[in-house]
Amino acid sequence: MTAADVDFSYPKGSFYTAASVKRLALELETTTLGAYLGAAGQVVTPAFASALAQITANEAQHQAAIARLDDRPPFDLAFPPLLTIEEASAALGRFTS
Repeated sequence: MTAADVDFSYPKGSFYTAASVKRLALELETTTLGAYLGAAGQVVTPAFASALAQITANEAQHQAAIARLDDRPPFDLAFPPLLTIEEASAALGRFTS
């Protein structure tokens, strides 16, 4: 796969207003966080597991910061839902062609 194999697209109006950008960012961060949480239980190599834990923590920070920008609670769920690779792919599929 090369960069030419994937085209990114966003729903109409995604970048029209500050509110639409925040909604898009929150959706992407929530999906990404769920994907990393889902992957965490699948990693068996300690070095990869540690890196994945760091990335997941960073995604949670991103999600909390964006939620605050959108006047939402920064910590909505104590245990955010995890996504399987199939669920994450389906959620992100609407942004690619």
